[in-house]
Amino acid sequence: MNTQEDELVQVLVPRKHLTAVYALIAQRDGALPPDEQAEVATPAAPAVPAPAVPAPADDAAHVAAVPWEREDLQRFARTPHAMNTTLCAVLDVLADDPGQYFATSDLEEATGISRGSLRGAFSALTRHLRVHYEGRGWMLSRAWGPTLDPRNPAEACYRLTADQAERWRAARTGA
Repeated sequence: MNTQEDELVQVLVPRKHLTAVYALIAQRDGALPPDEQAEVATPAAPAVPAPAVPAPADDAAHVAAVPWEREDLQRFARTPHAMNTTLCAVLDVLADDPGQYFATSDLEEATGISRGSLRGAFSALTRHLRVHYEGRGWMLSRAWGPTLDPRNPAEACYRLTADQAERWRAARTGA
């Protein structure tokens, strides 16, 4: 017997988010465990040859539009929010190897934070910066794995430049 809750409705979704929407529906219907993400429906990509991916020569488009000063990074690190805690762990990993891109799966392994939590934190970052930091750009660089190297998995990759890493370490140590 169909109820109003079972009625199918049409929803327009950008193609780039379609797989994630499918995974969410499958998860809600109990077809996927809660920790499974949209990549389940994505064809397997070749493995990254090494945990860190060399930076491309033309990375200028990925760098934050406004430089982050130590004081602002300290403020960000002190904010008691799950998104900040997650991203601080990511920034700590990136700062240990400046200039190298790390795929989301590498960050998941290095931080022990689930892919879902990482994705949620990165999704919330822009909104958080718009509200609390006058719309400032990200304090880290981001690129799509296959654009860095076609052998990379189809997932986002992140890095800090040497200058960004130095500022982050100084902010974390209070120097």
